[in-house]
Amino acid sequence: MVDGPEIDDELEDTLIDMVNLLLKIEPDRDLFFRTITKHLNQGLFEFFEVMEFPSAKDKRMLASQFAIMVWNHSPLPSNNYQPILEPILDKNTPCVCESGKPFKQCCGLILLSEMLPITTEMLTTYVLDEVSDSALKQAWHHLPPPLLGEIALAWCQEMDPDQAERVLLMLNPLFKQDEAKIDASYESAFDAIIDACSMLNKSRKKSALIKRMMRHPDQRLRANAMHRQCCVLTDQGDIKQAWVCFQEAQRIEPDNVGLSHLELLMLLSENKSEQATMRAAYWIKRIQGMNPDGQYDHLLAWIQQVADDQRGIVI
Repeated sequence: MVDGPEIDDELEDTLIDMVNLLLKIEPDRDLFFRTITKHLNQGLFEFFEVMEFPSAKDKRMLASQFAIMVWNHSPLPSNNYQPILEPILDKNTPCVCESGKPFKQCCGLILLSEMLPITTEMLTTYVLDEVSDSALKQAWHHLPPPLLGEIALAWCQEMDPDQAERVLLMLNPLFKQDEAKIDASYESAFDAIIDACSMLNKSRKKSALIKRMMRHPDQRLRANAMHRQCCVLTDQGDIKQAWVCFQEAQRIEPDNVGLSHLELLMLLSENKSEQATMRAAYWIKRIQGMNPDGQYDHLLAWIQQVADDQRGIVI
């Protein structure tokens, strides 16, 4: 899932359940809130059942705030994957729980958004998980490529062929565009579609896209494609051409930290464990100076394993 606040399993399950209801009901806001109240009364939302509330009113207030946030932040397929923002927080608006009281005197007494900032990006993941294939194919018209790419990468990590197929459905249209419309913001989408092709053994499609991006004018995309081609050549046993490709990727983008992982894998594939250990020490020192925010901690941990074990550890 894309970055967002830490949430536990019960809360995530409840958010997913609410999104599923919304997709069946949208764009009827009032029916959505009535259905949420009905499901709450029937005890169908796990999160609210495992929590202890002083009263049924407090439980209803919290659930109503959840429903409001889901409504205000869910990208609706019927609205070009944009939320439908409506003035439901006015003090004189009838409360969404249908108590008959004004919202501000009922469920609006608390403001959950200040305690748990649920974002549109987070709910986009849940929406795309549930939409039909035909709706998924249209998502690229309305959602930014980096977000689609991050969601697709998360799907690929599930190692589920069905999810890999949905990655291709969602991302194929992005790469059917003219080169001029594709730029560095497509990098995560490129990674995801290549991973999906690998999972589904679509080697011809994978090779064609890699070679196409190797000629792309954008430096980051070109270097990324070079990295991928190095892996393909290494897997094919063509180490000589793999090193040629590596050197070209290094020339294009010498500060790309992905070069470390790539170089070490290639050395290990040649059983050059001592050289891999030496290069691992070099990369650790270099990347540590580029890691003030800890974004490369996982990569550094893997490189450290290589440095500590002359046999190398391939993951």
